[in-house]
Amino acid sequence: WSRGDPWKLIVLLGIGVSVASAFLDNVTCMLLLTPVCIRLCQTIHIPPQPVLIATAVMSNIGGAATGVGDPPNIIVLNYPGVRATGIGFAEFSLHCTLGTLLC
Repeated sequence: WSRGDPWKLIVLLGIGVSVASAFLDNVTCMLLLTPVCIRLCQTIHIPPQPVLIATAVMSNIGGAATGVGDPPNIIVLNYPGVRATGIGFAEFSLHCTLGTLLC
């Protein structure tokens, strides 16, 4: 879909990894996506390092959007003090998603 344009490639990979990181752990997403990024960069003859850095940043942002995408969010969501206030997964994820959309 990027048709060889590096900027389109970075944007498309960033969107894809952000959405995937919201539902999987961000480290897992990067482990799955790194070989794909490297191969795509080799195909269009660009260095993979800037693309990998951009996807890692987007993976961190996407992982912060839900309660399962980032290890600190899992810890906070399962903390007894937070659970005692009645904040559930959906409400926690809603607040986190709103914050990440502002990034």
